Amino acid sequence: MRRLPGVSSAAYSAFLPISGYEMGINIQVQGYTLGQGETANILFDPVSPGYFKTLGIPILIGRDFKEQDATRPFRAAIINQAMAHRFFASSNPIGKHFKFVEGNFPPVEIIGVVANSKYNNLREKNYNFFYVPVAHGQTLEIRTASDPTAIVDTVRKVIQASGGSIEVAAIQTLRSQIDQSLHQDQLVAALCSVFGALALALVCIGLYGVLSFSVVRRTHEIGIRMALGAERRDVLRMVVGQGLKLTVIGVAIGIGGALALTRFLSSILYGVTPSDPLTFIAVSLILIAVALLACYIPARRAAKVDPMVALRYE
Repeated sequence: MRRLPGVSSAAYSAFLPISGYEMGINIQVQGYTLGQGETANILFDPVSPGYFKTLGIPILIGRDFKEQDATRPFRAAIINQAMAHRFFASSNPIGKHFKFVEGNFPPVEIIGVVANSKYNNLREKNYNFFYVPVAHGQTLEIRTASDPTAIVDTVRKVIQASGGSIEVAAIQTLRSQIDQSLHQDQLVAALCSVFGALALALVCIGLYGVLSFSVVRRTHEIGIRMALGAERRDVLRMVVGQGLKLTVIGVAIGIGGALALTRFLSSILYGVTPSDPLTFIAVSLILIAVALLACYIPARRAAKVDPMVALRYE
């Protein structure tokens, strides 16, 4: 696979991140004493050399696995930042050891520290996690220099031509796997968007109707002002200004209430903060624009009417 055109790197692992699989084991870390009620059941993934390059996980300190590490499984390990911070605080974990509580395994030497990454879902906290070297695995990861779907057929042909009994269960991109994990979130977001758009439309219709009716009721007042010498632009400025003033006050109150309530939605939001400024600004501008039209159109119509006609308006 590494020799295929367009392939940057390839590696094995027991499972992929965001795949729904996980493995954990109890460990005892050199120089660390567990507190009362504290456990050290740590998630791990057996991976081959080149896994971190393929998945784009930076190695912060230490080194990657080598081929000879894979021939001696469970003798070396690479831990993530969260695990390094928990068990070694600010000290350097390279060269330190930990043991598996279950089984008769020799101490495992820590040879590197990698950045934290997601394993079960995109919302999870940074779990303590470590990797051990293997020469083969159930999952093959391939990083391509261009569109990964372009080499799917080639990958199948290479595996079929190997002459072994390997069966390909599925081939998919990591992006599609992440999208599948977010399917429920996307469905909820779509439903919320539809109902939110309907609610915004109803608010705009109601706002327009209320302000427009309010201005129409002031036609008699407008006639009196114009009969006393008021200019049309003065009347328009007054009516529109009063309507916008009420709208701005209402929008400010609404934003305050929304900021207080949206924190309850944080559990179903991904990639959008509960106080997303773009959303608040966009909705506020829409409501102000609707209020402007609701005030301006009937006020302009009334200002064009002859003052004597306006005075007789009921």
